[in-house]
Amino acid sequence: MSNSMAERLGRIPRKVVAAGLRPDASGEAKELRKRLADADWPRLQGQAIERAIVLANLTKQDVAYRMGYGANQAPLSRWIAGTENPQFAKLFAIKELRWWLVVALADLSDDVRVLTTIER
Repeated sequence: MSNSMAERLGRIPRKVVAAGLRPDASGEAKELRKRLADADWPRLQGQAIERAIVLANLTKQDVAYRMGYGANQAPLSRWIAGTENPQFAKLFAIKELRWWLVVALADLSDDVRVLTTIER
């Protein structure tokens, strides 16, 4: 009698598993799903990235080069257009861009007010 891993795994009964947000009495989960479906997050993230680049006085070419893409701006352009998920780790690796990216992303929230303070 062979006792291979495949045979042992084949004897385990299979079950269908479903995951999702658990509905609550207030309908909060349903509202959350609706907001997430309605929001155009990729486009908004792209706008925030583009705004941060402008505020940091950088060019897309500078940013692409500093992220290791050389003269190839295509990945960055796709992030800005919202057609590809941005790699925020690469963006945050650019020291001059960090602060402005945080500000631009915070501006996407309705719950946050961004204040700039100049002290001496």
